[in-house]
Amino acid sequence: MDEAAHLTHLRLTLEKLRENQLCAKFSKCNFCCVEISYLGHVISAHGVKADPGKIWAMIEWPTPPSLKSSRGSLGFTGYYWRFIKGYRSIAAKLKSLLRKDNFKWDVEAYWVSDQLKAALTQPLVLALPNFQSPFIVECDAFDEAMGAVLLKAGRLSAFYSQALKGKLLLLSTYKKELLALVLTLKKWRPYLLGHSFVVDLVPSSPMGGHLDFGKTVYRLKHDFYWPG
Repeated sequence: MDEAAHLTHLRLTLEKLRENQLCAKFSKCNFCCVEISYLGHVISAHGVKADPGKIWAMIEWPTPPSLKSSRGSLGFTGYYWRFIKGYRSIAAKLKSLLRKDNFKWDVEAYWVSDQLKAALTQPLVLALPNFQSPFIVECDAFDEAMGAVLLKAGRLSAFYSQALKGKLLLLSTYKKELLALVLTLKKWRPYLLGHSFVVDLVPSSPMGGHLDFGKTVYRLKHDFYWPG
């Protein structure tokens, strides 16, 4: 965005504040910036990314001595789950080791914690939503979790992952994939509702690598609108 467009948007914003008799604290305002930090995020023309200072603090977090501090550490990292691919599947392993009356920080806990820290060292820059072109939804499911990515013009806009529990673990592969798609569409409903989007189910994708792939496609054609 050029300076003239920025000033136009700024004037419109301030006019709306004046019309509704609202005020903004000058000391908390930034104008004509290339990037800006906001609630632990850094926003720029390139997209949104996690604040590097917060990421470094999480990586340097000491080994938790108790169940309470372990849950606090997991909650801190969870704030940035949308920037970490497969975060929920990694965190689910750690949560299972931190159940009440069963706190045990052993070799497996160290290994999972190191996995999480390694993922935190490579946070992605997510593209800001642009509703002028269609979104592409890619999702997959495997033994104990499902995951999805939301793409816009070849760039990542969002991640989503969810651990599968209980009876969901007993579903067949194609039913898990259908479940992953339904959960994904519900999660990203604010982005997708009222707009055209593409669900990527080509055989070369990760979802196409099993014998039940044909069942998945057939069920989708039967239950959802499928042009062509």
